[in-house]
Amino acid sequence: MCIIDEQLIGFTQLYPTLSSVSMERYYILNDLYVKLEHRGLGAASLLLKHCQEWSKKHNYKGLSLETAADNPAQKVYEKLGWRQDPDTLHYFWSA
Repeated sequence: MCIIDEQLIGFTQLYPTLSSVSMERYYILNDLYVKLEHRGLGAASLLLKHCQEWSKKHNYKGLSLETAADNPAQKVYEKLGWRQDPDTLHYFWSA
């Protein structure tokens, strides 16, 4: 959570999982949200950095996320060392 002046302005949710290929644990970063009026001020970067440090502290392989192709937050991810995986495609089946 990111709190300024006792007001919640953003949060992330991490879900632990295991890679059966590498046999290492990693987190799926499923949500990253910052209130509209606080975007562009660095809150997302702080939240992402905290998640990165949390992963290191708990000996996790790393973090995974998915985002829309047109999401401008991709610049923030890339600035903090996240890289798009060129070797995989994401599929989803709807019931």
